[in-house]
Amino acid sequence: MTPVTESGAPKVAPQQRAPSSLERTLGPAFTFREINVVRWTLLIATALAMGLRPLYLQLLNGSFQRGFRGDFFYFYSFGRLLNDYPADRLYDFKLHMKICDALQPLNAGHWGHSPYPPFLGMLFAPLARLDFLPAYILWLAISFGLYTAGLSLVTRRFFPSNPLRRALIFCFALCFAPFLSWIMASGQVSALGFFAIALAFCMDDLERPVLSGLALSLCMYKPTLLVLLLPMLLVTKRYRTLLGLAAGAATLAALPIAFHGIGVWSGYLKTLLTFPQAARTPWFYVDLGAFASLLPSANSWEARVVFSGLAAWAGFSLFRVWWRSIGARKPSTRLLWATTLTWTLVLNVYVPVYDSILVIISVAATVAALNDLPDKRLHRMLTALWLLIFAFSWATENIAQDSGFQIMTVLLALLGILQLSAFPKIDRQTAAFGPRDNVPALLALPN
Repeated sequence: MTPVTESGAPKVAPQQRAPSSLERTLGPAFTFREINVVRWTLLIATALAMGLRPLYLQLLNGSFQRGFRGDFFYFYSFGRLLNDYPADRLYDFKLHMKICDALQPLNAGHWGHSPYPPFLGMLFAPLARLDFLPAYILWLAISFGLYTAGLSLVTRRFFPSNPLRRALIFCFALCFAPFLSWIMASGQVSALGFFAIALAFCMDDLERPVLSGLALSLCMYKPTLLVLLLPMLLVTKRYRTLLGLAAGAATLAALPIAFHGIGVWSGYLKTLLTFPQAARTPWFYVDLGAFASLLPSANSWEARVVFSGLAAWAGFSLFRVWWRSIGARKPSTRLLWATTLTWTLVLNVYVPVYDSILVIISVAATVAALNDLPDKRLHRMLTALWLLIFAFSWATENIAQDSGFQIMTVLLALLGILQLSAFPKIDRQTAAFGPRDNVPALLALPN
């Protein structure tokens, strides 16, 4: 018997979407329920694996501290120095190395100078009062919490009604090599910058500029993270954001003075001025300068001209985007932040691999900005680039060390170029909703 509607007409079964060629080859796509199971499995497995790893090293070597190899030694000794010695010796390199060697003698290499400000030492001082193992586990919990909180802020803000995309971003972000290898295994502090920028980005999107600036001030632990964000805020006339940033930075500067006196800053400033001159292993960095230094012809005048020209072109293109975005609507401002973040990783003086976790915020915001574009070619290109960045994140250091070619720098630059090329399309799309206020004509992008 044929089913009928209330009016007596026969019911027509809804047409099902024909499977794509990819689905015909690999099978049907995962459902949201399946991806959500994967997401929570990854969350729990990551937390358990990183929590059980110290216990495994403890059993294997008889002492976790003796078997551990990671950067947390560096931060732990930084806090211990502040606890046990006068604050004006915080940047005494020989004393710092003495404490590091007492904790973990190095068989090869040496400990480097500390490029971190005094308030980071104050952050680790309470942890350094604990034994090394509980301090490390507690720091892992803090880092994991900061990273997942930043992911939650970004995904919920940009995809409030799309739980599938939120779950997918979580899955990729939790499996991103710099997060697992450097933040969770080694104990690096990049999760702090990730959370600060994610919070600042979301506050800007919510039109709360002062709070955005206050969140951004947390990046003062590594000022190079702000090397392009500061001029972006200035050119786009985000003066209230700059005010919040200045207030937060002043508070962070005043805290060490209040507890330890003004002399604690002199050693830091001296270290900061000499740090870029220190020797570094370029295969461990993703900025353009490190990429160029790996090439055989790095010191030739031709190479310098080419890389200087590329940097100048990217800088000028960024300035045009910043200028054009004044008064722009939300999709354009999201792409503005995303593009600036991507180029921050490339046009910089010091970007270790572990700081590349910021690309996750950039990709998520770009996906949100491109969401309403009818042209899907940019979507496909973005997907391909993000998958390549994810895949090569697991091998980029080895490739750079073996071949002298840092592929992550190239992929990040390609992502930045895609974002720059997408801005005029987003700008035209949002212009259909009405004129913007105070849009400057100078250096306007072509329609």
